[in-house]
Amino acid sequence: MTQFATVEQLLEGDRARIAVVRRSACAHACESCAGCGGTKPVVRATAYNPLGARPGDRVLVYSDDRPVLQAAALVYLLPILTFFLSYGLSAGLASLALRVLISLGGTALGLVPALLLDRRSRIRFEITELL
Repeated sequence: MTQFATVEQLLEGDRARIAVVRRSACAHACESCAGCGGTKPVVRATAYNPLGARPGDRVLVYSDDRPVLQAAALVYLLPILTFFLSYGLSAGLASLALRVLISLGGTALGLVPALLLDRRSRIRFEITELL
């Protein structure tokens, strides 16, 4: 995934602190949808700086999509899968209340990894172009 960023500070080695405007589902195309009035959140990250970008430079940065997709699968799919698994395993029980409790417990168990996920995960940025 490529995104636009601004270099804020040079760090030791070939690293730089960058500010990336976070994309949203609507891409903040306010002129095409009559505007939502939402603000664009800025994410600050460290990026590999092989091009020697300086503070204030606008740059194009690349980040691997894999950690983002893995986090999405963990947050959205795992709780659903554990719900259906626990529901299927409890289907033979006579007590409806016990089946509901087991299904809720399975869903909660599926939420635990998502809650433990570090939001500042392993996303790596690299400056690929000076603009």
